[in-house]
Amino acid sequence: MDPKKLSHFVARYRAMDGDELVELHGKRENLAAEAVAALDTVFAEKGINQDILARYATAAPVKEYAAEENLARELYKSKLAMTSKLVFMMAAWSPVQYALNQAGVLLGALWAGLSAVLLGYAGYRFGNMVTRSICANAETTYAQKKRSLWVLLLVAVIVYFLLFIIVGALVSSRRA
Repeated sequence: MDPKKLSHFVARYRAMDGDELVELHGKRENLAAEAVAALDTVFAEKGINQDILARYATAAPVKEYAAEENLARELYKSKLAMTSKLVFMMAAWSPVQYALNQAGVLLGALWAGLSAVLLGYAGYRFGNMVTRSICANAETTYAQKKRSLWVLLLVAVIVYFLLFIIVGALVSSRRA
């Protein structure tokens, strides 16, 4: 062990506060031998024993989890998530409205508005449920969640147009 390196690390670690030292202790397997010895020296000088360090070491990942949770919450409130929900809303309401118009069924303004609200709300809630489950999945990273939301939006747009094609085919077959 190099005494110069050891004294350098001891001086450096003495200048750190307790939180920084505990964080460094969590990374101790990646440190050089002199750095580990200096860290143990500073902990001994400050009267911090291994039991206290073990308690703090288990609390350290909570900060990382909180940051990931905040990112997931922001993603859930993002324009991408909102757009996915709105496309599901349109996918539930628009084809029904289209079918009724093509079939020549005229609804009063009240009934048309009520059906739009109810079907749109059902589609929105479905999109909200799927979006929430994607964003709340703690086993995936932020990038994976964002990718999943883009796939969800693509699927919602495809479903929207497929429903229009199916409804259009059904309406035209009934007319013939």
